[in-house]
Amino acid sequence: MNFQVTLAGVLLLMLAIAIEFQSAIFLNVGISVTFVALLFGGATLYSMWPNRHKLNSAQLLQFKVSYVATTFGTFNALLLVGVIAFSDPGRIVPLSPQQKLLMDHLGGKWQFDFDKTLELREARGATKTEIDRLKQMWSGKSAIGQMHEDLVLNQNVAIGLGTPQSEYRFFQMHRHGDTVCGRALYHEDRFDYGDMSHCYVRMNIKDDYLFIQFRFEEGIPNVLDPKFIADVRKPVGTPGDCNADDLPSSRWSDWELYVFRREK
Repeated sequence: MNFQVTLAGVLLLMLAIAIEFQSAIFLNVGISVTFVALLFGGATLYSMWPNRHKLNSAQLLQFKVSYVATTFGTFNALLLVGVIAFSDPGRIVPLSPQQKLLMDHLGGKWQFDFDKTLELREARGATKTEIDRLKQMWSGKSAIGQMHEDLVLNQNVAIGLGTPQSEYRFFQMHRHGDTVCGRALYHEDRFDYGDMSHCYVRMNIKDDYLFIQFRFEEGIPNVLDPKFIADVRKPVGTPGDCNADDLPSSRWSDWELYVFRREK
C-alpha cells in the first residue's frame, strides 16, 4: 500500500487520540467509530483482497479507504484498551505510611443514600422548603441522575460512577478526631482535566455509613499560582494549618453533607 494511504491512516489516528482524551463522551464516540471502522473496513478489505491487483479506479479508491479505516480501527482499538485499562480507579500510586493511616479505612465502593442525606440535613437545620425542593428535584428516577453519584474511594482519589465519571483528587489531608479533613480538586468529567473545581472536604465513617461534607470555592482555581501548586503537591497537611471553617462566605459555599452506605 502506498505511503500516502498509510499516512492518511496515521493522521486520522492522531486526530482520534487528540479528541478522545478530551472527555469521556468523546471516548465513547471513539469506541463506536472504531467498531464501525473495523466492521465495514475489515469486511470490504477481506472481500477485495484476492483481486487487489485487478481493481479499476473506483474499486481501488474503495480498497484504499477500507485499508485506512481498518488500520485506524485496529490501532485505535489498542489505544482505547490502554485508556480504559490505565484509567481504572484501582490504579493509584501507593500512599506513604502516614497517608495510609489517614485514607485506607475510607476505601471501597459507596452507594449514595438520598433519604439518609435529607434526614441528616433536616436534623442539622435545613428548612422544610429546602428539603422539599431537593425531594422534588431528585426523588425517584430523575432524568438528570442522582443528587450525587456513587463513589469508589481508593487511597487519595474518589471516582464518581456517573456519566461521565467524575473525580475528587485529595491533598493536604489531616485528622480532626475521627474526621479526615483536607482539600480536593474536583473534575465533573475525569477525562477533562481543564475543567475543575477546588473544595474542602471532610469525611468520617459510622456504622458502615460514610459522611462527606464539601465546601466549594467559586470559579476555577488558579493552577498557575505557585502557592496553589505547592499545596496540591502536599498529600498530607496538619490540623493547625486548616482554615476550612474560616473561609470567606463571599467566595466559598456553605458545607454540604452527603451520606453513603458501604456496598457489601
